[in-house]
Amino acid sequence: MCRKDFWWLVGELQAELQLDPRGRGEPLTVPTQQVCIGLYLIGHGSSYNTLSHLFNVAHRTALVATTKFVDAVNKVLYERAVG
Repeated sequence: MCRKDFWWLVGELQAELQLDPRGRGEPLTVPTQQVCIGLYLIGHGSSYNTLSHLFNVAHRTALVATTKFVDAVNKVLYERAVG
């Protein structure tokens, strides 16, 4: 994926990837990290243990990031793809 496409995807999903509107979501407050983890899982089919080591996050954080990423893609981009 080229950088331009990556940043477009981050921009499209940014509103949905905010962990906590109250500002308590410390580990993944940056949507780019969630997009990276989600794309890596989809592209490589890695386990959450592998993701946690590669991105230096907890196992649970990798799980939450990928779940939020997939949910955001489904919610935001579904209408455009299916029509």
